[in-house]
Amino acid sequence: QGGPKKRRLDTWRMQEWYDNYESVGLWLDRAESTMGIAAYESSGNDISPWDTLSLDDQQILIEETETDFRMQKMKVEKLLSQGHQITKNLESIGENPKKIKKIMYEVECRWKKLVTSVENQKHSVQLQVDIDRLRCEKDALELILNSHCRWMETTQRSLADKKPDESRRMAEQCKLRLTSLQAQEEKIERLKKETDEAKKKFPSLMSFALEVEQFCKEWNIMSRRLSEMERSLNHTMLQAPPATFMEAVKSLDTWVVDVYQALISEQIFLGSIDEMEDQLKKLQELQNTIDEEKPNLDYVRNTNQQLQKSDSSGPWMSDLSQKLQHLETTWAEVCKLIRVMIEQLQKYITDLRQIQNEISNLMDWMQDVDKFLSAEEVAEGDLYVIEAQLEQSNALQDDITVLRPNVERIEKEGAKLAECAGETPFASNIKKEIVTMKSRWEEVIERVNVKNQNLRDAMQGSQHLSEVISEM
Repeated sequence: QGGPKKRRLDTWRMQEWYDNYESVGLWLDRAESTMGIAAYESSGNDISPWDTLSLDDQQILIEETETDFRMQKMKVEKLLSQGHQITKNLESIGENPKKIKKIMYEVECRWKKLVTSVENQKHSVQLQVDIDRLRCEKDALELILNSHCRWMETTQRSLADKKPDESRRMAEQCKLRLTSLQAQEEKIERLKKETDEAKKKFPSLMSFALEVEQFCKEWNIMSRRLSEMERSLNHTMLQAPPATFMEAVKSLDTWVVDVYQALISEQIFLGSIDEMEDQLKKLQELQNTIDEEKPNLDYVRNTNQQLQKSDSSGPWMSDLSQKLQHLETTWAEVCKLIRVMIEQLQKYITDLRQIQNEISNLMDWMQDVDKFLSAEEVAEGDLYVIEAQLEQSNALQDDITVLRPNVERIEKEGAKLAECAGETPFASNIKKEIVTMKSRWEEVIERVNVKNQNLRDAMQGSQHLSEVISEM
């Protein structure tokens, strides 16, 4: 009874083992296909799913496969352990375990091959990641190098102008760029070292390694060029005019240009006496400021003369001469413009004040005339009084004859000032004053003429009455 029972038990264990083998075999098939060990049928082409994946997906798959391996390892080890036990049992009862051993051998070989393949794939993926990283680092460094190259080309063109301030600015930039370049030296060395190591493991990287080698040469060339340029610029600056002098020229030129722009943008205007006197005050204050800046201009002139004597053929002399010529020209324009504006304002103020005084005097005179014209008429017969009034009236007409040209001149000058003032409230006020004055003037003339005629008539009547009385 023990024999059949044991055989039944072994049969059950064998079946369990074969079931485990089938499960492990299916997993091995899937894993081998995924990792590209076995051919994968797709549309008639033998293409491994592994080869269709991107690098990121391959990394993810490697991580997932390693996790899966850790889970399946126990199953494989259990399968092999049980297989060894079954083999011993079969051998103990005289049966041939050849089939079991063959299965175990295949499983063990496939497992080891798969583990090795995963390790190789993992190494390959990591190598590709490193290569991509190296390419990115090279591209980033190449952008930096290209930036330096473009700057170098632009700088060399600018230096051809031989401007001292440009040389100083370029020297500062050159120093900064050289410092930046040197700060990347460690990255350059690491890039070359890691590329050489990757090339040994992956011969197909030969072309990339050559690119890196050429890039490193170009980097070193740029470093040397920047160093040479820095030395050259420093030497040029030693020969250039003093920085304080160039700064004085620049500051003074900027200031006088600003003054000039302010003057031409804010033209003087004809307004009230107070408004124009305020404008005049500001211009005079500006003139005082210019006078205060005159010593700075003298310093620039004197320093330039000394530089001309010491080194008239310097490469910077042409640019300096242009700057000083611009400064002198603008300075002269500003002085001339202020002088003209002050003179114009003073003339406006004088003319306006004169016209206002003349209008005021004329209006006062006409007011006095009104008093004479408004005097009570003397009755006929009072010959002496009439003669006195007629004499005053005749004198008044003489005054009108004398004043008429002045009135016409005031009218003309007032119209001219109103025209200069443009379309402004001030111009309207001047026109109204002139119209009022002219209307008042014509009214006075008419009344004076009427008064004079009345007095003449009264004179004739009184004389006739006197003759009649004498005859009686």
